Amino acid sequence: MRFMHERQRVARVHLRMPKLVSVECLGTEQGLQDRFASRPHERIPFYRRMYENCTTVTSNLEIVHLYPSSSKSEFDLSFLENIREVINTQCS
Repeated sequence: MRFMHERQRVARVHLRMPKLVSVECLGTEQGLQDRFASRPHERIPFYRRMYENCTTVTSNLEIVHLYPSSSKSEFDLSFLENIREVINTQCS
């Protein structure tokens, strides 16, 4: 009976973990240019579409021109949490 308990415990330890998926996304090279000057409410949704679920960003990860408003003083940037690496391919 003791052997059965030990075997069950070992079986639990060796369960397979889900594979981490690597998702590469293309960054931007806009610099400080404000492409959303007339539509500031579109900034965060744009960044979310670009970077959500990415693990690697090729080029630059640019998050610019975020200003707190009176109604919302914080931004939900949780869509950036999976990014592990930013690779700049144009180093001089």
